[in-house]
Amino acid sequence: MLKHIYRFIVLVIVFVAAVFFMGNNIKEEEMESSATTVMAATTFPVMYIETERGLMNPLHGYSTNIDANMLRETITVLDSSQAVNISIDQKKLIVKKLNYEVRDVNQYDLIEQGSISALTQNDDYTTAKIKVKETLEENQEYAMKITAVTSTGKKIHFYTRIKKITNSYLNEKYDFVEKIHKAILDKDKDAGIGSYLETNSTMDNSSYAYVNINSSYDMVMWKSLEPKLVSDVITRITEMNQDTASFELKYKVEVNTDTGVEQYTVSEFFRVKYTAARMYLLYYERKAEADFNSDYISIKKGELKIGVSSDYEIPFLTNQAETKLSFVRNKTLWYYDMIANSMVKVFTFKQEKSDFIRDDYDQHDIKILNIDADGNIDFVVYGYMNRGEYEGRTAVILYHFSSVDNRVEEKVYIPMNIPYDVMKQDLEGFSYVNRSSVFYFSLQDRIFAYNMITKKIETVVENADPENIMTSQENSYIAWTDNNELGKAENIVLLDLETGAKSYIKAKEGQSVRIFGKIDENLIFGYVKVSDLSTGTDGEVLAPAYKISIVNKEQQELKSYSVKKYYTVKVAVNDNVIELTRVQKSSSDETNYALAESDYILNKSKTDTSKIEVTTRVTDKMLTELYLTIPETITLTKKPDVKSTVNTVIKEDKTLRLDIDRSSRERYYVYALGEVLEVYDNAGDAIILADQKMGSVINQNFKVVWERGNKSTRASLSSITPVYASELSSKKACAKMLLSNSGVNVTANQIGDKKRSIMDILTQYMKKEPINLTGSTLEEVLYYVSKGRAVIAMKNNGQAVLIIGYDEFNITMIDPELGKTWKEGYKDSSKMFEKAGNIFISFIE
Repeated sequence: MLKHIYRFIVLVIVFVAAVFFMGNNIKEEEMESSATTVMAATTFPVMYIETERGLMNPLHGYSTNIDANMLRETITVLDSSQAVNISIDQKKLIVKKLNYEVRDVNQYDLIEQGSISALTQNDDYTTAKIKVKETLEENQEYAMKITAVTSTGKKIHFYTRIKKITNSYLNEKYDFVEKIHKAILDKDKDAGIGSYLETNSTMDNSSYAYVNINSSYDMVMWKSLEPKLVSDVITRITEMNQDTASFELKYKVEVNTDTGVEQYTVSEFFRVKYTAARMYLLYYERKAEADFNSDYISIKKGELKIGVSSDYEIPFLTNQAETKLSFVRNKTLWYYDMIANSMVKVFTFKQEKSDFIRDDYDQHDIKILNIDADGNIDFVVYGYMNRGEYEGRTAVILYHFSSVDNRVEEKVYIPMNIPYDVMKQDLEGFSYVNRSSVFYFSLQDRIFAYNMITKKIETVVENADPENIMTSQENSYIAWTDNNELGKAENIVLLDLETGAKSYIKAKEGQSVRIFGKIDENLIFGYVKVSDLSTGTDGEVLAPAYKISIVNKEQQELKSYSVKKYYTVKVAVNDNVIELTRVQKSSSDETNYALAESDYILNKSKTDTSKIEVTTRVTDKMLTELYLTIPETITLTKKPDVKSTVNTVIKEDKTLRLDIDRSSRERYYVYALGEVLEVYDNAGDAIILADQKMGSVINQNFKVVWERGNKSTRASLSSITPVYASELSSKKACAKMLLSNSGVNVTANQIGDKKRSIMDILTQYMKKEPINLTGSTLEEVLYYVSKGRAVIAMKNNGQAVLIIGYDEFNITMIDPELGKTWKEGYKDSSKMFEKAGNIFISFIE
């Protein structure tokens, strides 16, 4: 019996010893959270449109569905056969089938869908032909989505606009563009480039970073530089009409500079016109940006060379001691430890073996949020993801860079279904990470707070109109009004982004508050009496502030401004000077106010102690180049060591899905020169810029609001029955006629006698979308008449007319006040409308 007991005790001891040994000496197979990897190379195919002049309009694939009318990078021309010829550079994914959709760009109705399985392999490309069966309207834009189905069943979506033009003269237009492009690169003096330019003596010819049709001949021809083409030339058609067209050409060149051989990314924009007699160059613009090269640091002067660039406001942040620097250049985030003289390429989509078509697809950006004393960085990447785990998706991703081990860790992944051009306006505005791991960000007119520890999301501001919000990342707070409508906000809310504590600025009874902006991170706001509110003809509310106040984060009033009988309606901050646009009460104006002389507040200058800044250096050969200075306290003895990062392998899901609708706030996107140049809340401002840059305006619903060069030389709307002022005021009579023009008939009784703005009446009854074009010129609003839509305009005597026609010399209008339809000379009409403030109203389909 004892023998069995001893044997059992021995077995237990051996078992325990074995468990102890194995626990201490055998590692688990489970992957640790500290495991790292490098970003994967690109795998998605690129789709091209075949033309008689080669491959154009490269289309990049999306792994999620996006409304096709949101993407306006290219337009593909169809002839009478209505065929689209496709070539696919497949990369690693094999395409087996193509599905396609054609939709109306305004209503987004499906017109046709189909499938193509007959694909042909030709050398390095797979080709196919899509023939649209439904008869398309001539010169009408449509949205096309092409979905490539791979051998593994993966679906990749490609988007382009299409337009049927029987005689587009695409070959002739492109040949003209290519002739100029090659002559400039080859420095061909016999090509007659000078004859196409419109050189203006006021044009700045001091930098190769930007030239246009007004630049000097020498600047357009690169002066003494001899750029050498080192990549393919990527051609995009961005606009096409029967006589005019716009092209964007993008490529890389090598240039021998004062510091060595550098590479520039160059984009050229051409707008041309075809006639049977000759071709015309309507506009030319060239941008060049030097690739950042850490080898070209100036050791003697202590400067990082940026080189040829228009980016005078290079995004950068430093730690408080200014010994660690983070900056973004060429869509790449860099970190520079100036004490250790070590530089890290923190994040980039560019690959070691460059693939220009994929690497330089620039529909994304990087925003630095903060950098701490140790050089750790929080940053956001947003837009289209060129490669890696999220290749082909549009998203917002928050990353953390650890400087100790050069490691990048994903903190939050927010998938989106809107393109970069739309997304960037939100992300450029506001995002912040506090010390408690709360990520604040703005999207679609909302400000969110996401706690990365508890995984809880909170909507901080529901209707985040930029006009009614002030953000201060430096002082860690934001302020907003509790009502976006002018004259209705009773409180301004101040939120401390670190503590989450809220405080309030309250309006007195019978008053409201409005935000005007900030100066030195301090809030500028005004007090408005409800009795002082007024509404203009175009429906715009005027909220004149009788008092202006400047307060800090703690609501301590630093300055105030109030002058009897004067009211402030707008504030502009220039350095340390605040300009106040003022009005006075006046019975002669419909708004009861008249513009008065501006006044100014001089703010105490804030001392800039930063030793790091963007500076310029000018030489005879290279003209103006940019540099980023290094503090004088840091001595450089050699070029910095350069390292790359690795990505942390994340086992837990970092996805944050936001169920939010697209913002309904009116926005007007200016598309020109192959990109979104600006976004406005006012259609008139957007149209003015689009006209200057020869582009177009698209609203928040992605409907075309205005296009340069798409207006007939004459138009007449003869079907509108005149309504004169005997039964209605001139404004209401014009509103009634415009409603009729849009397909809605109302009676005089329905419009009523109550004092209402024209926009108020149209918004109530019109089934289409009324639009306030105030600020546009007469020439610009005639686009609407050309499209069959009348335009209400205000005369300088406060009366309204309806513009129903025009030709080369005259404007035709129905004048309810005079009780007649009459013609006025073009110049005289322009002056009359200008004196009235260029107030115009129409509608879009």
